[in-house]
Amino acid sequence: TILSGFSGTIIKRTGPGGHRLPWDWIKEQFPAQLHLTIEQIIAEVQAGKNVQEIAAEQGISVQQLYEIETQIYQEANSRWLQQGHLSQQGFNENEQRFQALTLAAINEQVTSFYKERTGL
Repeated sequence: TILSGFSGTIIKRTGPGGHRLPWDWIKEQFPAQLHLTIEQIIAEVQAGKNVQEIAAEQGISVQQLYEIETQIYQEANSRWLQQGHLSQQGFNENEQRFQALTLAAINEQVTSFYKERTGL
């Protein structure tokens, strides 16, 4: 579920009963890690590719991609806590949820960011 949030930031629950994160910020950070723009990722996703396929074309291994994705999620979680949009308990629960995500689940979720909205 996409919700309108603080300062116009798009936020989304991290899962059933989950806490919210600034998905727009995550969406902005991810392409740079693949040496691409948001528009390039959107075009690739619209052409039917997922982020794992896009990353592979950029010479990024599956393990490197997983590390990039989890690092971005963790940084977003920390930023959201520091900005006061998330309690310490929410932060901790998000961290546990991220650690439980499989590679396929995180790739599917990141790919979905670029399907849901075609721009910032």
